[in-house]
Amino acid sequence: MKKPYQIEKQRARKRFEKAAAGSEDQIQFALPLPEVLSMVQEGLMSLALAAFTKLAQEMMCWEVGTLVGPKNKADGQRHCSRWGAQQGYCVVGGQKVAVKRPRGRDVRQREVPLGSYELLQQASLMEDAVWHKIMSGLTTRRYSDVVR
Repeated sequence: MKKPYQIEKQRARKRFEKAAAGSEDQIQFALPLPEVLSMVQEGLMSLALAAFTKLAQEMMCWEVGTLVGPKNKADGQRHCSRWGAQQGYCVVGGQKVAVKRPRGRDVRQREVPLGSYELLQQASLMEDAVWHKIMSGLTTRRYSDVVR
């Protein structure tokens, strides 16, 4: 039996998918060239992780903007408001990556779940990869070495 917060998260994810599919907005982000150069020297995966986290943050900010409206602009008709940010994570390439997610509250001061964050947090790919490795004969004794 699903809990009420799980149902709200599913509704938020569907609401985000519907809003994003019907939108003409574009998400753009910029990475400074010196940082890109240093990340490329570290390895391509570090560049990909940095680009993904930046894109994830822009996507969550876009969703908050659609729910709440423009920042620092009064609107008596809005049903939600910004409520700071909080540390969270998203799953990239089978590993958890730290992101800072914006928060929102409705008029009853309840948390409004972000569908984009729920979508980014799905760990099914990571769980599937680990399950396939275990089923292929991996022992769980050296589990942490293989997962990395």
